[in-house]
Amino acid sequence: MKAAELQIEQGLIAKLGELKQRRVAELALMVGLLPYLQKLAGGREISGLNAYEEGR
Repeated sequence: MKAAELQIEQGLIAKLGELKQRRVAELALMVGLLPYLQKLAGGREISGLNAYEEGR
């Protein structure tokens, strides 16, 4: 494998790791916010939150 190809591959692997960390942080945040958002909604549906309620 050429050096340039290796650098690209390593960059992609690093980016994938960053995306996984971001997803974990997002899910942790939303799990914490979900009860408060549901309370504020007063029983009404909040579009898009069902993805977090189902564990995404």
